[in-house]
Amino acid sequence: MTVDETWGRMKELERMGDPTIRRRRMAMGSLRYWMIFQVVLGIWLIVSPFALGFREITSMALNDIVLGGIVAILGLLVAFIGFPGWRH
Repeated sequence: MTVDETWGRMKELERMGDPTIRRRRMAMGSLRYWMIFQVVLGIWLIVSPFALGFREITSMALNDIVLGGIVAILGLLVAFIGFPGWRH
């Protein structure tokens, strides 16, 4: 179920009078902000070796770049696409 499908389901539950829907919507909205923060953190991990003055690509710099890419990509996927079967 994508994020948009989940939001649609929540709107449907809200129309039906589900009392817990407000808390669910707030939790899902805050999750999206945390995933965007995760993307920013991933980008910082990619840029930090160069911003902090590493002169050559060492194993530390390579680790930052690779893990930063993984963190940023996962954050983007979860924040804007979602994964089927993952409940937010």
